[in-house]
Amino acid sequence: MHFLTRTPECQGGRNGPLPTWHWPECVCRHDGNKQPTKPRRMDQNTYLTDTPARYRLNVLTLLTPSASYWLVMLATLTLIGCGTGKTAIGRYNQQKINDVAYGSHPRNVMDVYLPANRTAQTPFAILIHGGAWVKAGKEYVRDIQDTLLNHGIAVASINHRYADTTAIHYPQMVADVDQAMAYCRKHAAEWHTRPDGFVLIGASSGGHLALLTA
Repeated sequence: MHFLTRTPECQGGRNGPLPTWHWPECVCRHDGNKQPTKPRRMDQNTYLTDTPARYRLNVLTLLTPSASYWLVMLATLTLIGCGTGKTAIGRYNQQKINDVAYGSHPRNVMDVYLPANRTAQTPFAILIHGGAWVKAGKEYVRDIQDTLLNHGIAVASINHRYADTTAIHYPQMVADVDQAMAYCRKHAAEWHTRPDGFVLIGASSGGHLALLTA
């Protein structure tokens, strides 16, 4: 292994060619502005003198394996330390976060699927399952969620409270959809997703709730 450094004492012409890189088996010497002489072997220090003064190189041959090793390590650490420190845009991996609680009711949970390389402009859909407002759940629309994810769309597939004959009717279920969107908006910075402009998608009765929410 060899280490190359500049040296100032060349007598070459001012307008000579750009430097030619050679390994230190031999050297070419200038006598003023004359042509290089025949290469000859020197000691551990050899000189490349076929270039102008500003390009003169002093070639040092490293004598021991340990010296070569530490020079390589130093060069490697120097290159690592020369990074710009800039964060790449769109570098986030795909994520699947299941059973995220967006509210206090046991059915206020959702599965959040986030595509790779997402940004704040990536589309984000809120997916609402069907089931006549009284049954089924987010697992029934898993194929839709997977398809959207594979097309680079973020998706939150939500469960909502079931309708009954007493306390829960469409206003409460619409409130669940609103609360799920509010949760997604709140965690946009954490998930690296858009904070607004959600798309509502619903299957059967879920489509009805999507229309009511919109």
